[in-house]
Amino acid sequence: MSNRSEYLLVDDAPDSSRPEDGEPGIGFSGSGDERIDCDPTLVEVLQVVFDIGLGERNVYEALCGRGHSSADDLAEELDRDYSTVNRTLRALCQNGLVTRRRRILQSGGHLYEYSARPPEQVRALLCHGLEEWTDAARDRIDELGDVESDATDRPSSDRPMASQP
Repeated sequence: MSNRSEYLLVDDAPDSSRPEDGEPGIGFSGSGDERIDCDPTLVEVLQVVFDIGLGERNVYEALCGRGHSSADDLAEELDRDYSTVNRTLRALCQNGLVTRRRRILQSGGHLYEYSARPPEQVRALLCHGLEEWTDAARDRIDELGDVESDATDRPSSDRPMASQP
């Protein structure tokens, strides 16, 4: 027995834009009613909850392995451009996955050191964010009936008229 849930998918996209059977992630069954398998990867969950993808996850995991680090050091370790890593670290800070502290240098000036929040804290943030996202998604679903009834409940005089030739 599979532990995957299936939901009916209503999709107007052309068949060529649909993933092929056997592709990773969310795929289509391809038989009769189109259904999607709901077995998201961690990257997909992070995308939905925090709007971050694989690149941000890679930076977070690299930071977990180091304890704390500067953007320069992470960029060198990951072989990525400094500006990309710095932008990623700011996004991770805004989402609460990473903390930043300013360190004053003995030679003058300062630098920022970043630390990854422990996985248990990130798990709690993900669960909370997913609950908020699910509540908002349910609200949008509930509005579906309102939109349909609004269009059909209006008197015909309130409906837009086609232009006359």
